[in-house]
Amino acid sequence: MINSLLNERAFDDHAVDLPFKDTSLSLLKPSTGKITMLIFIIPVKSKLASNSWATVSSLFERTLRSVCNQTSPNFRVIVVCHEKPFISFEHESVKYITVDFPPPDLIGDPTENRTRKQTDRAKKLWLGLVYAESLNPSHIMFVDSDDCISRRLAAHVDENSQNNGWYISRGFEYPSKGEIVYPKSKFYTKCGTSNIIRYDLLQPLLETHLDRVRAQNGALYRRHQHQGKYFANAGNPLLPLPFQGAIYVTEHGDNIFLEYFSKKQKTLLDLVRLYGGKLRKRLVARPITKELRDEFGL
Repeated sequence: MINSLLNERAFDDHAVDLPFKDTSLSLLKPSTGKITMLIFIIPVKSKLASNSWATVSSLFERTLRSVCNQTSPNFRVIVVCHEKPFISFEHESVKYITVDFPPPDLIGDPTENRTRKQTDRAKKLWLGLVYAESLNPSHIMFVDSDDCISRRLAAHVDENSQNNGWYISRGFEYPSKGEIVYPKSKFYTKCGTSNIIRYDLLQPLLETHLDRVRAQNGALYRRHQHQGKYFANAGNPLLPLPFQGAIYVTEHGDNIFLEYFSKKQKTLLDLVRLYGGKLRKRLVARPITKELRDEFGL
């Protein structure tokens, strides 16, 4: 039943196995109208594409706990992965989709490896959108599997479900370990966990086939910093989220961009930005408080 539902979106060459705990028909039957509900889609990299599967699993578990800590019950989580991460946390709102297309073949060139990893991520987001269609949500948020989010997001969607969506203009960076965070303005330019979008605005992305989803032509999947401009130009502007919405987790060895940046040959401009950024972080660093831990699940 689940596979037949998803096959309507052309899974003829790439069927997926869906090991859900709850496969009741009530979950699968589309509603007659949109439900005020926020769906979080979390793509997880393959064990074969990870530097440390233990690290990926540990970070994902913290992310999942953070996402499921919403103050409103009106949310669902769709996790799309090759292998289910090794974690102990479970939640009734979480559904796993395991894919059978090959993980990215990493060949050593930093630029090409980055593109292949981003294409893998884009395909997983597309599959998450396909499954989300059966739940008729009002809004979607893509969440990277190492980040943390505010527990107020689902409640904010509840209270403002008529809006096109929001971009996160203010958030934090957390260097994986330690007791400090760095406040970030223009957060959406730094982190992929940065936009909440009305679902029907994303539905045109589904009019394709999995094989045609690529990082190079999937700007909505990859270029999170341009999504606000994209929807504004289409007459559907996103609003800035009126509170700090997410934490960008870095310095753990399995971040796609930071891994690419660490291996690429640096230009003078790269070095100026790198060391200038480190100086700015020192100036704005703040301790992690109990309130911050409670808000974001750190």
